[in-house]
Amino acid sequence: MKKLKNILITLFFSMLLGLSITNAQNDTTVLHSFDTSVEGWSIVGDGTEIEWRPNAGISGSAICSTDLGEGILWYFQAPYQGDKSDWYGQILKFSLKQQASTLEWVDDYDLFLTNNTTGETLVYDNPIDPPRNGQPIAYSIALSEADNWRNRHTGYPATKTEILSVLSSLSSLQIRGEYINGADSACLDDIQIQPIPIDWTSRVDCVGALPSRLLIGYEGRVLDNPPNR
Repeated sequence: MKKLKNILITLFFSMLLGLSITNAQNDTTVLHSFDTSVEGWSIVGDGTEIEWRPNAGISGSAICSTDLGEGILWYFQAPYQGDKSDWYGQILKFSLKQQASTLEWVDDYDLFLTNNTTGETLVYDNPIDPPRNGQPIAYSIALSEADNWRNRHTGYPATKTEILSVLSSLSSLQIRGEYINGADSACLDDIQIQPIPIDWTSRVDCVGALPSRLLIGYEGRVLDNPPNR
């Protein structure tokens, strides 16, 4: 009975304050698993036409391309266009396998986000390059100013405003497939958008008050329903 009473009190004050925080740790969105096709992806640069392979991914099928040797880096290009602002603050995840014949590494940006309407381009340099022996590597990249995104034109770290501006009218997302100067190939698999896990241990409770529902570094929101006092 006492436990039920505490629950009812908590619900009452939650409604009274009109505050909520979303814990969507399990709300991962699988954008592409490439189970049966290339799912609209393409190649930009001097890679061969994109190819679907049934056993090329970490856990199954993947999309792949091979360098044509024309001296131009090639990228996997996603079919995303339009408003993707809801991706802000979440994690872009993907798996990559790279097979190369030489050790002559080419240093360049690994991801591009572009808004053709405004001319804005954000670039990302992965701190860990993929192995060149065909071993898969999984990447998790935060779509926020907290990660390594930069404004391509200024060279400065991307701001929240810039990231939201690009995501709100996304024209192109490119993921690098070529990393060396020489013959190479790469396969891409398992594209996901995942909420950043909430660390509830960072919650600060006040003595004599209800448990806090807000966390340092996270956002709360005021609900539309009254009363909002």
